[in-house]
Amino acid sequence: MEDEKMIPKEEQTFKDKWADFKAWCGRKRDTFSVWCGENKELVMLATPVIIGAGLDLIKTVIKSHANDRESELHDDYIYDRSSGHYYKIKHIRSDRKRNKAWLELDARRNMGQSVGEALQDMRLLK
Repeated sequence: MEDEKMIPKEEQTFKDKWADFKAWCGRKRDTFSVWCGENKELVMLATPVIIGAGLDLIKTVIKSHANDRESELHDDYIYDRSSGHYYKIKHIRSDRKRNKAWLELDARRNMGQSVGEALQDMRLLK
């Protein structure tokens, strides 16, 4: 090995830190491969369990992300069934104002006004 000197963390460059990280990963990989060679039976038992748990975790994360995305779309857009259009609306921060706006929108809808016109009059369109 080269002549390694201890350099304080603050003075290390990115290349030095990256080289240290790569060396650390190499040491961990080597010790893991030795451990796997010594414990083959345990590895054969644990591998299906680890893969199954990993797949379940991935499925959960994907479903959660899809649900979050759907709820964001639901919060950002209003669908008008009569015209078949989606309207992008402004965010109302206060719950009281949001509820008041929904009640007014429902009242206008019941009076026969289209959703687009009502949102435009209420100045809720983006």
